[in-house]
Formats: sequence, structure tokens, C-alpha cells
Amino acid sequence: MTRTPDHSLLSVMLEGGMPLENVRHNIKLTVSGRQNEPRKAIAGCIWALLTHPQHLAEVAGIRRVPALDRAHRHVA
Repeated sequence: MTRTPDHSLLSVMLEGGMPLENVRHNIKLTVSGRQNEPRKAIAGCIWALLTHPQHLAEVAGIRRVPALDRAHRHVA
């Protein structure tokens, strides 16, 4: 992220010199505040995969994605 900065929230916080611990807390707050129920988390995941075909290709054919399991437990 620091090698190729963009306009994402994560990139802006890192480029702005925010301490890594603060970045972690802010990202968690952003995710949990926006996706506070399973259907929003699922919709957000689907949107992200459809918006980023390279990531969709990485998970295509995988029957179980550990990151999704963790995300679901976090949101639920």
C-alpha cells in the first residue's frame, strides 16, 4: 500500500503518517460500522469481488474462504 498509494481510506491514513495502531482501529471501526449485519457484510463482499475481478479469480472455485468465515464471525 505504501509503495503504490491511492485514494483509499487505508492509503490516505498511511500516507498521512497515522500510527499503525490507529490505522488498525480506524479500519476496524469503518468496517464494523458499515457492515453491522450479515446481509450487509455479504453484499459488501460480493460488491468487492465483482469490482475487483483479480480477487474474484483468486477465490473462484474455493468452497470455503477462511477470511469470509472470520468476517462473518466478526459481524455476527
